Amino acid sequence: LKNGKEVAVKVQRPNVEDRLLDDISVIKSLAKRLRGVFPVDYYAVFTELEDQLKEEFDFCLEAFAMDRLATSLSEVGSPPVFVPRSVPGLVSKRVLCMDFVSGLSLSQLEKQGVSTIMDSKMAKTIGRQILGSLT
Repeated sequence: LKNGKEVAVKVQRPNVEDRLLDDISVIKSLAKRLRGVFPVDYYAVFTELEDQLKEEFDFCLEAFAMDRLATSLSEVGSPPVFVPRSVPGLVSKRVLCMDFVSGLSLSQLEKQGVSTIMDSKMAKTIGRQILGSLT
């Protein structure tokens, strides 16, 4: 940014939402015709998936959720993970500008022989905090 702050920018590919939702619509149409053939109502499953994907494609909702999570984790003192915050005024439905966080992915850490926290007490605590911030 002009002030020297380093940021990450997530940009949605053009027409990706329309293409995916069109595909889901075709699958829903087929699933509706096959209701009763399978033990699972796939029409209901793909309807729910469609609703969830619509939310996933809205970066304003994603920015709100990540800011809420960052705030919730910061309230517990020194959180074991860092959640970037969105940059106010630089978020739209298709573009998300957020704090840049350098680091290594979990798979990179494992390659270096660093154990991950997935089975630890800390992971359970983090999971509870995340779920608590979302409810």
